[in-house]
Amino acid sequence: MALFRFYDFDKVYTTHQGLDGYGGLPDPKCKYYEADYIRCAAEIGVTRAQKECAPELADFRECITGSKRIERMKTIIKHRDQLIKAGKYTPPAKQ
Repeated sequence: MALFRFYDFDKVYTTHQGLDGYGGLPDPKCKYYEADYIRCAAEIGVTRAQKECAPELADFRECITGSKRIERMKTIIKHRDQLIKAGKYTPPAKQ
């Protein structure tokens, strides 16, 4: 009986991200980032992956949470509000 090996796992499904619209579910948006991290971690093991695969994991987490996007949007809104307060920008009229 063959033992389950981690690196064979991504050949069928990575996780729920790898189902590719299975059962009418939408195609997961972060599946490629997740697959990149799993491929990286499977080659070197969990201990080394924490350091060496950090960029792939960071990309995957950003895709899921959108934290950088949210921070960027907050900065844009703050800058817009400062311009409005200084009288350098007038927002378009609502229709």
